Amino acid sequence: MLLIKNQYSPIEVFSEAVDDAYEILCIDMDSAGNTIRLLVVYRAPNCPGDKSEQLFKAISDMLACNAPCIITGDFNLPDIIWTEVPQATFRTSKSFINMCRSHCLKQFVNDPTHDNHVLDLILTTDKNLVKNIQVKAPLGCSDHASLAYHVNIMKKANNFIISKDFKHADFVSAKEYLNQIDWYGSLSQVQSVDEKYEMFISILKHCIELFVPSKRISLETPKFPPYIHKLFCQRSTLWQKAMYEKSESSFTRYRILNDRFMKKLNKYNGSVEKNVIESGDRHAFYKFLNSRLRPKQKPPGLENDNGEKINDDLEKAELFADTFERYFSPCTTHFVIESKNLFPQMNDSLWFNHDEVYENLVKWSNCYSRTPDDVPFVFIKEMACEITGPLTFIFNLSFMRAEVPKKWKHSLVTPVPKKPPFHKANNYRPISITSIFARLFEKILKKRIVHHLESNTIISQHQHGFQRGKSTVTAMLSALNDWTQVIENGKGLDVIYFDFAKAFDSVVHDKLMTKLYQVGLHHRIVKWIEAFLSNRTFQVCINQRYSSIRNVHSGVPQGGVLSPILFNIYTYELPELITSEGIGCIAFADDIKIYSSIQNEEDTRKLQEAIGLVEKWSHQWNLPLSVEKTKALSMGSKEQSTYTLCSLPIPKVNEILGIE
Repeated sequence: MLLIKNQYSPIEVFSEAVDDAYEILCIDMDSAGNTIRLLVVYRAPNCPGDKSEQLFKAISDMLACNAPCIITGDFNLPDIIWTEVPQATFRTSKSFINMCRSHCLKQFVNDPTHDNHVLDLILTTDKNLVKNIQVKAPLGCSDHASLAYHVNIMKKANNFIISKDFKHADFVSAKEYLNQIDWYGSLSQVQSVDEKYEMFISILKHCIELFVPSKRISLETPKFPPYIHKLFCQRSTLWQKAMYEKSESSFTRYRILNDRFMKKLNKYNGSVEKNVIESGDRHAFYKFLNSRLRPKQKPPGLENDNGEKINDDLEKAELFADTFERYFSPCTTHFVIESKNLFPQMNDSLWFNHDEVYENLVKWSNCYSRTPDDVPFVFIKEMACEITGPLTFIFNLSFMRAEVPKKWKHSLVTPVPKKPPFHKANNYRPISITSIFARLFEKILKKRIVHHLESNTIISQHQHGFQRGKSTVTAMLSALNDWTQVIENGKGLDVIYFDFAKAFDSVVHDKLMTKLYQVGLHHRIVKWIEAFLSNRTFQVCINQRYSSIRNVHSGVPQGGVLSPILFNIYTYELPELITSEGIGCIAFADDIKIYSSIQNEEDTRKLQEAIGLVEKWSHQWNLPLSVEKTKALSMGSKEQSTYTLCSLPIPKVNEILGIE
């Protein structure tokens, strides 16, 4: 395992693990615009000779680069005497020395790291690359000494940021200031909804500047308390003394203090966990839990399509923006309503009332991400009573005019890893962070839309995504229930797992409007959604560096409040189209699987026809299917059939997908 700060933009070059033989990890990291290659190696004591040669060959291959290299790790070659001209007894060790000579490697560790042997090494291709090598006390319960050294690289500046200190804000004065504002008189001075909203936001920002002080926040890793640090220093001192004296009593004193240090450290970590749990702060609890279960990882160094390495944060943001921009479908002509209402139409429009806006605002879960408005949520929540009036006024005006503030149509996109390798930008999913006020508007509007959809049973019962009382669990249980009945009756079963490529980003706005009218949404709601989705923009943010603004031509924002409901409406008829042909269907948003019992060729033909039906639907509604990711599963005692999608055979799998 290798831990390295994200500021050095690590890129994994190579990794390999051979059981009972060796492990090797190679990464490139950025140092002030220059690349340094770092190899971490573990060679087992009983590693066979041929595997050792394989390891040395891998190291040699990784050293064949223009970048300076550092190799460190436990090589378990105790017979090597590391002098200016290293000497060894055994063949494997001699082979390792020859490899070091061929690459002009300099070895820096001269003191024993385990018993009286130098097993752990630091080698470099440049003797000036490392300095201050120290053999220090073992880490934790390890029986090997630890190695500490400095790498001569340029340290990036600005290890702090300036932020507003809301814990020491004068909220009383801020509320008095906002209560003195003639909101309606001020907002009436400008005409458009966007201008009114910009004035509203500028007043809030000015209030923050007046009554919220600034503070400096360090970006360094939080330090342990002084008593832990003191014990750590004492532990290191005793280790150095024990290594110098080579006496059993010295090592005994070290082991006693090390046990004490580990107990104190574990107790401290336990107290941190206990304090979080007993605080009653749900956000702090889940933040802590996620930090342990899913440590937050910022994008490492990237590679563009030409294989060029990208380490600068701004260049990374631009590369992600280029990648995500390609996900969107081209614009089509302005939509035309081609179908009559297929469901009862909403009779009433929508009106945002003061109490509903206030209630939703004060109950809103805490959020800490920066939004396009750049007004922190902690301030919004404190000022909820003071700002609800003007906010409700803007909400109603936006809805009645079908005018949407520009900031509501802008997203700050965070790249979230989907699958390795993580140095490829197309292996990330764009998650949109939008205006809190836009999300509040969407939430109230969503409640009205969901009521209409549920009252008229518009969304198929086979759709389990974003439906009240349904989830991935109910989707899987429904499928397993159907499949078990088929197999228990002695029949075969075939399942097709469909994968829509970039489904949320591919929704065509014109065609979505047609669907919204078909399901009977009020024309004012449709007009507002059309305005909300048109002319959208986004920027990618990496470590507070922002890409240029890009245009969004299709799709619904991933992470948007309305987006899941809009996607369900866009695909509302697909499950019923499939089940009407006698084929089973279970959907969770864009994850759709169809299945059928198979007893003869006629059953196979019907399932293939259903596949063709899905293919035709995807072309009609511009939601492309990923042939490579669509899979077929056969269960039960029967010959496996071959199915095709887009004239290509669907790959087979041997396990139920979606169960971990």
